[in-house]
Amino acid sequence: MGFRTLFKHYSYNVTPIPMKKIGYIPTLDGWRAIAILLVMTSHASDDLIHYFGQSAFISMLADNGLLGVRVFFAISGFLITSRILEEIQMTGQLNYKNFFVRRAFRILPPLFFFGIIMALFGLTSIIPISLNQWFGGMFFYANLIEKPWYLGHLWSLAVEEHFYIFWPFVFSILIIGRKLNLIVLFILLLCVWRVFAWKFQLYSSPAIFWGRTDTQLDGLLWGACAACIYQQLPHWTFRSNLGYLNILMFGALISSVFITFDDYKLNFIQYSAESFLIAYIILILTLNHAFQKIFELQILRWVGKISYSLYLWQQLFLVNDESKIIELAFMQSLPINLILTFAAACFSYYLIERKFIKIGYKIAPPTTPGRPDNLTNVAEDVDKTFQSALAPKSNIEK
Repeated sequence: MGFRTLFKHYSYNVTPIPMKKIGYIPTLDGWRAIAILLVMTSHASDDLIHYFGQSAFISMLADNGLLGVRVFFAISGFLITSRILEEIQMTGQLNYKNFFVRRAFRILPPLFFFGIIMALFGLTSIIPISLNQWFGGMFFYANLIEKPWYLGHLWSLAVEEHFYIFWPFVFSILIIGRKLNLIVLFILLLCVWRVFAWKFQLYSSPAIFWGRTDTQLDGLLWGACAACIYQQLPHWTFRSNLGYLNILMFGALISSVFITFDDYKLNFIQYSAESFLIAYIILILTLNHAFQKIFELQILRWVGKISYSLYLWQQLFLVNDESKIIELAFMQSLPINLILTFAAACFSYYLIERKFIKIGYKIAPPTTPGRPDNLTNVAEDVDKTFQSALAPKSNIEK
């Protein structure tokens, strides 16, 4: 049974909604907030232990920062693929130039601002950073080299950028009607490759192995699968039997956080299953209006909006004991480090990130509107695009 047939096997009440409403999904901001909070609590775990003492809960938070990164991966795969699908459906093709312009204005300005500050710390010998490590962080090969704590988080940004570069081309040429099946096949091949590469030690170090694009790509591709399903089923009313399945899936993901295996094969199976579960749950909760209210709380949405800037700057302030620097001690202890993390992120988001996103949208207007706070007159232009695309053709056009 094909994956499309599998999903059609269940009975859903599907109510079509206007395509332009799919452009911005507020629930995803809530998911971004969950992801960044997992990363931040993991990095601040030593400080939490100093404040509250050692506990099983803090140990669990310390061990699951990578889970937050993988949530980011699933969101990116979901969002980027949704944008590609919408543009192809609206215009019949993907404008690669505009896509990459918007991505560049979205990602690069906050990153380079962070990079300049880190370079100043490096040049003054406050933080040990080599030139290659700095260039690796700024130009997206940090996941292929050894790196210091203060640039260590940029490995995940490298993985996402590699995905942004190749995925639009690959996805656009996948056989129409078979996209979902082919993506799942590719994911399975990646899972097999990950086990093979680990077993035969096809890596320079375990840290680099777990940061490589080929070992993390399935997390993004499961998000792409979720986007394919979401695009076909923009509004779901769930039956009770599927509701029980959702509860089971959610319980499986939560349980996996507390389970470890001695056998590496079982660990790899668990890792692959978690990537699937993360994307599945994001899809289900995005479609389920009952849960959307939780993830669309204003505080969560705000944290989600600044999550990229938070991700960049938390690495400077939320530091494990081994990597703390005497000269920066006052900035790297609770609660000052938490306050400075949000202050730096707000500066980055409101004065750099959001302004450059608007510029990118003006230079390369998107087919579907993004977040309202990132738009000026772009929203009006996009609405005109929709009206033009959806309006009946005149006799001359026909």
